[in-house]
Amino acid sequence: MSETEEEVRMWLNVIGMYGVGVTSLIQRYVDGHLHNSRTGIGIDFKSKNVSADDKNVQVYFIDVPFNHLTLIPRVYFRVSDACALVFRLSSRDSFDCLKEMKKKIDNLMANASSDCPLIVIGNGSDQREHRAVNRFEVEDWCKKEGFCGYYEASAETGENVDEAFTEMVRLGLDYHESKPVEADEAVAEKPSAKNEKTSFKCFLM
Repeated sequence: MSETEEEVRMWLNVIGMYGVGVTSLIQRYVDGHLHNSRTGIGIDFKSKNVSADDKNVQVYFIDVPFNHLTLIPRVYFRVSDACALVFRLSSRDSFDCLKEMKKKIDNLMANASSDCPLIVIGNGSDQREHRAVNRFEVEDWCKKEGFCGYYEASAETGENVDEAFTEMVRLGLDYHESKPVEADEAVAEKPSAKNEKTSFKCFLM
């Protein structure tokens, strides 16, 4: 970090149904490649240092399966600086589930007194022949719901992943700097989803 850079820590939630590629998207952005790991197993974290607006930003990505939303302590949404909702472009069900997901997140954010920016990422842009959702439909819905952006990306090839997450970091930094100064509410440990059973209507088949 240079002498002119300020150090900032941010928390960004990335949320989606099992199988849409949340973990893979985060891996692609943070590590630059995909690697073998168990996916969809509870809530996980990854971090990356980025430089933005003469600031050294330590970004913590919280990898949240949709059916584990209720396991997240309120503090995770109170300190969150941005959220991304992810669906798979080849799955109509995963897009339809975004509507229920948005309602639950709105409630969680209201309870946590948060109004951080939200974006949507459609994963699987490389599989154009399997596309099941029209881009204009998604953009229209995002506009109506007040999202700050919509990106189509591919965790498999890396297409547009940096662009989507860079915008998410930019939005998060703007929001972070607009919040009133208050005591740092550091998240000391990962929440455990082990042996917990939850059920929702939306699951990717």
